[in-house]
Amino acid sequence: GDIGLQGCLAKVGDQRVEAYDICLGGRLGANAKFTRAIERKVPATKVKYALENLLKAYQQTRTDDEDFSLWVDRHTDEELGEALGLHLLAETDPDWTPPPVRHAPAGV
Repeated sequence: GDIGLQGCLAKVGDQRVEAYDICLGGRLGANAKFTRAIERKVPATKVKYALENLLKAYQQTRTDDEDFSLWVDRHTDEELGEALGLHLLAETDPDWTPPPVRHAPAGV
């Protein structure tokens, strides 16, 4: 599918909490491709809000007949990360620490 969630653990303060890596853009079929990891170690309690932000951004900025996968394709990882709105969630929750940014190796 277009949205992938992979379970993991994240450290928040001195505790380990359930979390997810949020990946976008994967698909099967003639135009098959792997997902792009957009945000890593997002606490499970924040994922539903991040996905809601993402889908609202899609609804507000898509072109007339653009499906979600094409919308994801035309945005950079940084733009998609902004659409998830995790920086906004962190501002309203002083106990939450944003996940570290990780970059794929060159040529991937």
